[in-house]
Amino acid sequence: MTPLANRTAKKATRTAAAALVIMCCCSLFLSLALGRPLPGERSPRALLESDAIDPSSPAKGKGQYGVDKSSVTSPHKALLFVPQQSDGENATFPAVVFAHGLCGPANLYEDWLERLASHGYIVMANQEQEECKTPSIWNPFSIFDSIGNLRAQSDGKKMVQHVLEEADFLAARDDVRPNDMALVGHSMGGGAVIAAAAELASSHPNLIRSVVTVAPWNGSTF
Repeated sequence: MTPLANRTAKKATRTAAAALVIMCCCSLFLSLALGRPLPGERSPRALLESDAIDPSSPAKGKGQYGVDKSSVTSPHKALLFVPQQSDGENATFPAVVFAHGLCGPANLYEDWLERLASHGYIVMANQEQEECKTPSIWNPFSIFDSIGNLRAQSDGKKMVQHVLEEADFLAARDDVRPNDMALVGHSMGGGAVIAAAAELASSHPNLIRSVVTVAPWNGSTF
């Protein structure tokens, strides 16, 4: 091989290696940013299904109630899970407002939310902010659409407003036990429920009994 050909081959090898590293880094970033499992990693849904089989523990398995699931459009698009009651029964239940993580709308948590409701909780979850769009390798310009979509889905102030509206909606229901409501959030939703709880402490004292967050994050958008 001539010196020129040898240098050309080495340059091509370095270029290919650099491209491979960049692709791997991009894949890792998108997996972490969008909350998707990495290769060889068990997804949260798989963990939920396998670890929640044992009905002998109150933290696992379905509870004593059947659950009515519905999609509502007021005060905004959301999922509602209500424990079923026998005819003539007028029981009241504690309520839960659930705020999802960035790029992970409520329907991705549906199994867990239904299971929670089966233990005697009325659960409402925002479905207004949806999944994020990933750019297509076949359409380089799709990156601009993805960025715009990400900005909309990561609007923390909007998510806080949704939590406040859902708390008001549930508090007005006859089947919700007064002053027995929890705010629960994952990731971006965790930051949202903390901010919402602070507002409700002033505007609606004693309405919120507890706040539960999983890996809360509020970035710089709240």
